[in-house]
Amino acid sequence: MQKIANADGVINLEELALLRIIRNFAENRMNPSRRSQARSPKELEAPIQLTLSALVHCAQLEGDAAQKAFDAGLQKCGQLLLQRPSLLPEDAIDLDALDQALGLFAQLPGPHKKHILEATIHTVLADNKVDDDERSLIRAIAASMDLPMPPLKV
Repeated sequence: MQKIANADGVINLEELALLRIIRNFAENRMNPSRRSQARSPKELEAPIQLTLSALVHCAQLEGDAAQKAFDAGLQKCGQLLLQRPSLLPEDAIDLDALDQALGLFAQLPGPHKKHILEATIHTVLADNKVDDDERSLIRAIAASMDLPMPPLKV
């Protein structure tokens, strides 16, 4: 699947979402007794920062609107973090690192997964609209954590 997605030399968010869903399904099939593993706030800070920043830039938000969306997400996962990370610039968003972040989230205990998913939803809904790329990324995040895709009501 990776070769197909990378046939044009670029993997976009929708392809990343599909690859993450397939990879998660395969991992669960091969290791159905996969145990959750708590992570320290230090270990979660960069993946959460990257994921929320990717969602902000996916929505093509700028300035105060971008910061507002990022902050809305941070509020939902504040108890998972020791300090407030800052919004990353768009050129710092790396899809391989985002895929690794989603893989890390998949290993977390249920309550942590719930906080992260809620954070991503609040980030996306901060501008009161949801486009296809945002929906795909939320779907990939939910699927990678074995959580149902929540309705995204605007």
